[in-house]
Amino acid sequence: IQIGILTLAIITIIKPLIAYWQLITFIMLSTISVEIGRKMLAKEDDTTEDTFSRQLGYKGSALTLSLFAIATTLAAYYFVQQHAQNYLYIIAPALVVGLVLNSAYRYAVDPSRTNAKYIKYAAGLLLIGNTLSIILGA
Repeated sequence: IQIGILTLAIITIIKPLIAYWQLITFIMLSTISVEIGRKMLAKEDDTTEDTFSRQLGYKGSALTLSLFAIATTLAAYYFVQQHAQNYLYIIAPALVVGLVLNSAYRYAVDPSRTNAKYIKYAAGLLLIGNTLSIILGA
């Protein structure tokens, strides 16, 4: 909730051109992506029932994170394209979604502690990269 409120405040102050329902959609997609990435644990650490990796399986949680990452990045593309001043700001979300997809694939193949950490960091970078892309490019 704190990430969503902070992102909404930053984007609203800097870019009031984007409608609130679009901002809320973007923030929800971003927050869900971060939470899925945060709750994907390694096979040896996955002992509780409240993780996505336990509920959806390792491949299912990686696929779910990938879909939310693509949806978040497409929303960022939409905002940048709507008020485009420079298409250079599309590069960062493309690189970060590639990182998320690569990390999700590696996690689906081998859910080790290292890959679980990579996916956490990649999901956080997804939020930061897409938000900065919207702030600077829209």
